[in-house]
Amino acid sequence: MAGAEGLPRNDGGRYEIHSSVLMALARNMERQCEAVHDAYYHCKAKDANPEACLHAGASVSKCASDVILEAERKCGKELHAFATCFKETNNFGMCRQEQSSFLQCFPPNLSE
Repeated sequence: MAGAEGLPRNDGGRYEIHSSVLMALARNMERQCEAVHDAYYHCKAKDANPEACLHAGASVSKCASDVILEAERKCGKELHAFATCFKETNNFGMCRQEQSSFLQCFPPNLSE
């Protein structure tokens, strides 16, 4: 089953995101989610109780989801071409054309 964004969903309605999509979006997520990611790690460093940082962890997950959905909405074709190339070859060097097309459409500083 696919969601409205074109991303695959499982029977429970949750998105199924392949690691190749996460790799394609790593730069964008790094820039967009840096503050919530840092807050999560500061929380973990301060408190050994796993439950203490659940809210911060959820914020990181939400930020990553937001970046994925924004990329899909704005540049789905380019994202999937790049992610598919990487999934099939497991080699960024062989996917430079697809990477370039995706980064032109969705540069890391575009996510907001």
